[in-house]
Amino acid sequence: MRKTYRIFIAAFIVCTLASQVMADRESSINTLKREFLSVGITSSDDAAENRAEHEVDELIRVMESDQRDVQTAIDNIHGQVNALAQNSNRRDSALNALDRAENRAEDFTGLDAEDHIRIEPSIAGAPPYAAPDTDFEQAHDKASTAIAEVRKILLAPDRPGAVPTGDIVEDFIPQIIRQLFRFAWVAVFIALTVSGVMFITAHDNDERLTKAKSMIYFSLIGFAFIALAFAIVKAVTDIDFFRFI
Repeated sequence: MRKTYRIFIAAFIVCTLASQVMADRESSINTLKREFLSVGITSSDDAAENRAEHEVDELIRVMESDQRDVQTAIDNIHGQVNALAQNSNRRDSALNALDRAENRAEDFTGLDAEDHIRIEPSIAGAPPYAAPDTDFEQAHDKASTAIAEVRKILLAPDRPGAVPTGDIVEDFIPQIIRQLFRFAWVAVFIALTVSGVMFITAHDNDERLTKAKSMIYFSLIGFAFIALAFAIVKAVTDIDFFRFI
């Protein structure tokens, strides 16, 4: 008996909530229908109701699409902010702006579109129409403004000469080592390329040929030292040499 009673109560609550949602939508449709009939836009109740239903449902679709767009934008900038380097002087401000944007987006996407429709009556011969109410529009504007602020920070370049923040051992030293190795690899590549071109174009010029061989010899020695140092550093540290900062 008690189980049956609980099922009855649960079914009653579900039906009540469903009827409330439908009542909100129906209320907007009926109000717009009366406005259509009052200004003579349609000649019959059925035509007025069909037109009102179409316009209200189309408005709800657009409003829900706006909410999805805002959520998609939040998801996109969330990844972009997390991709900022730890020492970027934009990271803290971007994280703070992202937090505000997520709160604004949550406020906006949490609104039920069907509960936030207003019917504008006919004014100066213009036909009546359905539109989002003030709460929905303001929430949308706040979310869009907050998202734009995050994007503005992401697009702004890091300030030249700004003092970076972070741990010197975990952040700065690995970056210095990473850049030194990159510079060394580029230098060896250039040296080998130049010496190779000199060797190929030397022909019967013994002096040029000797110089080219000497450059190749020292370039290979440099390559060996860099490779050995790279292997040692890679073995004793967890520095990611393939990450761009």
